[in-house]
Amino acid sequence: LAVASPLGEALDPLRLEPPLAWSRILPVLRGARLGRIVAGRLLEVGVAQAGDGLGAALLRFASFQDPPGGAAATPDAVAFGLRFLAHLVWLDVLFGERALPVGPGALASLLAAAAARAPALVWPRDVAPDSDLGRAFRVRLDALAAVATSVDEAASRAARGVVDFATSKHGARDMMAVDVRP
Repeated sequence: LAVASPLGEALDPLRLEPPLAWSRILPVLRGARLGRIVAGRLLEVGVAQAGDGLGAALLRFASFQDPPGGAAATPDAVAFGLRFLAHLVWLDVLFGERALPVGPGALASLLAAAAARAPALVWPRDVAPDSDLGRAFRVRLDALAAVATSVDEAASRAARGVVDFATSKHGARDMMAVDVRP
């Protein structure tokens, strides 16, 4: 069913079996209208929970562990995934409860790494960091970074490797050079 209905899969980021696969949901999320529907549903589920589910799936996708047959894990595809995660947090800052309860998970690790290594992946060009909205998002990023530092070092290295892959020009060759040993 997940292969037959990637939209259904994207709308259910907390399901356990089969695990969420970015290779299947990426084409759905890239469509503006469907991406908005999915983002709205994920806000209802809760950005922290849905973001961790999507983040864990993005880590699998970027490390070439997704099932075959879907979208390929390219730097552009992984960068899109990171931007989509950031977009969810932006939406939560704009329309959510303004208090993202985040535990040490994939969402915190990935967005903290992206903010530190490639800010363009998390900051829209049309939002000034010193604006009210920019400052509210900075508070959220700082909270994510604080949580991410409590994650074990291997998870932090993996998140940094995903960001480096997303910003690379050589793709898989660069990802293979990432050391994710504990």
